Amino acid sequence: VNIFPKTALFDIATLAGELTWMQWTKVTQNEAVFKGRSNYTAIDKASKNFVGLAFNFTPTWFQVFPGVDLLAPMTWSQGISGNSAVAFGGSENGGNWSAGIGADIYQQYRIDLKYSGYYGNYSTNPTGATPAGGVMGVPNGANSSLSDRGWVSLTFKTTF
Repeated sequence: VNIFPKTALFDIATLAGELTWMQWTKVTQNEAVFKGRSNYTAIDKASKNFVGLAFNFTPTWFQVFPGVDLLAPMTWSQGISGNSAVAFGGSENGGNWSAGIGADIYQQYRIDLKYSGYYGNYSTNPTGATPAGGVMGVPNGANSSLSDRGWVSLTFKTTF
């Protein structure tokens, strides 16, 4: 975590980073359906270790209007190495990002408008046949399966 002082670009900014590491040690149930087994070869095969990285950068401008501070939060996360063995744990080269603008009004109300996007690898089925479930190919993790549907959110919160 780091706080940057006033510059020509912002009044203050925060930067937070996170390094994630996961390792599975053994499978105790249903090994035949575990995606980390030796005979499973799809793109979403779980690896013994997973490493991911995430950053959040938020520049802030104070008193842009009386009682209103503006913020521009930006986030990015990505799997750096391996595929996690747990759902939504992360996948290599898959991740998400977001960018938005927020207003802190009299330190009581907060309004945020944000766009979020996803990316990752996706393996298409080389035979052209539709596998069970009707989905062509295999996404490498949750972010890959959402890569075609970014979204916009508008949130409002208050403190009392």
